[in-house]
Amino acid sequence: MNRCKQILACGKPLLPPFALGCILGCPCLFFALLCFLFRPQILFLIGIWGTAEFLFLRLYRSAAKISLTITDCRLYGYTPAGGTVDLPLSFVSGCSLAPCHTLKIHTPCQTYHFPFLKDPYTLYNVLITLTYKK
Repeated sequence: MNRCKQILACGKPLLPPFALGCILGCPCLFFALLCFLFRPQILFLIGIWGTAEFLFLRLYRSAAKISLTITDCRLYGYTPAGGTVDLPLSFVSGCSLAPCHTLKIHTPCQTYHFPFLKDPYTLYNVLITLTYKK
């Protein structure tokens, strides 16, 4: 039986800086207070901005749990939906890059997406090398 001997590449999630929330959130609260005191109509727009910021950061943090590991014979990872991926490299038919630091791994049955990776280009190069070696 072929055993995996070494880890060739690891995909780590790209986390948003905590300062992003502070930079967008603090002015939102300040302007909301000012608008409430002087113009209640604008408070609605500030509320929409704050809600959009909250949803963006929530989505971004849930996607940050995604990781990917490539060994010399298998591929392990977690999908954005929370499922696990455990594939032999012989089952991988190809891979491609997409926007938002996304790596797509194609198999005959399905395509797996791994968004918000720190360095998807390294993982892409390792996968291309391994899939063309077989």
